[in-house]
Amino acid sequence: MYADRYGMVLPTYDVSGMLLPVLCRLCGKVYDLAGVNPTSKHEDCDVFKTPCCHRQADTRPWKSLPDYSELTPEGRVKTREHSH
Repeated sequence: MYADRYGMVLPTYDVSGMLLPVLCRLCGKVYDLAGVNPTSKHEDCDVFKTPCCHRQADTRPWKSLPDYSELTPEGRVKTREHSH
């Protein structure tokens, strides 16, 4: 657990042995994005089944509600930086 810059207490996740750890937005479990096999490739993203809940997800980072959140090597959720 750690406190973010607003004082909210957030969990840390076990990401040991993962190259690209992510937190599934669909079920809340952690998986290694480097280990997924794309079911289809598009110009702007890859589509795959999540290894945790076996649902379809994709790698579009510009979605308003992405299918996963990237995790830091310490197991914290990375904050999304918005540029205008």
